[in-house]
Parts: sequence; structure tokens; C-alpha cells
Amino acid sequence: MLGKTDGVILHAGGKHVDRIEDLGIILKTQRYHDRDLIVSAFTEKNGRISAFARNAIQSRRFGSALDPTTASELSFGGRSIKLTDFTEDSLLSLESAEPRKVFSQLSKDIERLGIASFFCEIVLKTTMKMRPYPDLFRLLGHGLDLANEKETHSRNLISLGCTFLYKLLQTHGAQPKITRCLRCELSLTEIPQTFVHPQPVDGGWACSACSDRSTGDRRGDPVPVSIFMEWLPTITESIRNYSRNLGNTETLPLFQFLLEHTRFHVPGAGDSVIQSLTFIPGVDGKPLINPPQPSLT
Repeated sequence: MLGKTDGVILHAGGKHVDRIEDLGIILKTQRYHDRDLIVSAFTEKNGRISAFARNAIQSRRFGSALDPTTASELSFGGRSIKLTDFTEDSLLSLESAEPRKVFSQLSKDIERLGIASFFCEIVLKTTMKMRPYPDLFRLLGHGLDLANEKETHSRNLISLGCTFLYKLLQTHGAQPKITRCLRCELSLTEIPQTFVHPQPVDGGWACSACSDRSTGDRRGDPVPVSIFMEWLPTITESIRNYSRNLGNTETLPLFQFLLEHTRFHVPGAGDSVIQSLTFIPGVDGKPLINPPQPSLT
């Protein structure tokens, strides 16, 4: 049974309003009983919003506007809703939704859908409700657009994922130190070895000489220096300039390094399995180590 209404909408700007209208990307939907949906959307002006869509399953009024990864014009109205008396969480009421952009190529390729679903899931895990993240909203939109483009080859999706993760870390102020060894401070061009070793707890990597001497944090597969050198120039540019010369297999250790760093240094990223990664061959969605960061609400 639907719970009681418990208050008016509080806009992300801190003002009470009767209605919110915003462009949003659907991150996730969850079935509630037989007719309704609980919708998680990442909106341009208000950040992450959780909403109750009444009769969304049986009615045609929402159409494809609530499909995950779809960008839709959303209208939230009325009062916030508590589904039960056993939780303090409340949802907004989703009154209408019109699709703005449907990324139709994603459903035709399981690997494209996998990386796009990962983008949505990691944004869902690492953002707070009703707090705007304009840079991250643009990043998510560009990431989905690139995953959807026919020109994007499936063999380059992990490279796209690496650039997305690094830029997500930048928006949270948690990017790793990637140009120099954490121990000896030698740069990628100065170390004699051909591999570096991820040190996600410490927020960077160690060269082979320093990693061999270290008894501390050594996690994940070594990353070839050549992969770092190919990838590094792209991180200062738009995500649209991600490296298309790097294939999935060779880029996988770099992706795992960035993912593990994210789990350790961004609240909410490491508290559970990342389900969407099961659709990407060779990527493990389970945390390698137990991260200390708390969950977000």
C-alpha cells in the first residue's frame, strides 16, 4: 500500500516549490507491486531524484521515457511520498515524462549496453539526492552518446570507460596521482620498467622496483607503461577525444585500477557489487578489497 504524503518538495536550491520540471537521465527503475515504478533519475538542475511513478507499468502515458539511459523531460509535482512508515526515505511524485533522446543503439549490443549501464550505476552510487552536479550531468550525457554512436567500436569501450571514470573522479576531487611513482617520484618516462603496479589505497601507482620493496598496498594486475602513455593525453580533453587506439583487453588493467581507486576514494562506490559490470567481458564487478568509504543517501 502506498504510504502517506509527508511534505512539499524541497528544490535543490533550498526553496519549497510546488513542481519541479527538469531534464533527466533515467538511471534505474524498480517495480513496486503490480502497477507502479520507483524511478531514479539524474537531472540537470536538481541532481539525483527518486520518484514514484504511479501506474507506470500498465499505463502507456510514460512510454519509453522511463527506460534506463533515456534522457527525458520530467515533471515532478504534488507532495513527497513515503512508501512505508518504517523508513525516513521519501519520493517525489512523477507526474509526466517525455523522451528527449533515446539511445537506440545500446539495446542492440550487450557490450554497449553494459558500459552505458555502468555509467548510470556508478553515477547513482556516487551522488547525493537533490544536489546538482552540472559537470557530471554533462559527462554522463556525453558518455551515453559515445557508447551509442555507430562510430564507436565495441573493442574501444573499455578505453571510453577509463576516460569516463577519470573524469568522474575529477568531479569528486578524487583523481589518482598517475604521472609519477608514489614511492620514488620517478615519472612514467623515467622509470626503466615496462609495467607499473596499482596502489589504490594510496591513490596512485608504484614502479616495479618500489612495488617489490613495498609490503603495503599492491592490488590488481600491473598496467603497461605504454597503455598509460597512450591514454594520458586524452584526460585533459573532452571525453569525446578518448583514445580509440586502445582495445578492451589491453586497457582492462587500467580500467580495474581506476575502478578500484573509485571504490576507495569516492563515497558510495565501494559498498556493493556493481551489477552492470557483469555484462562487460573480463571485468569483475565485485570489490577486490574492502573500501572504507561510507554509502551515500
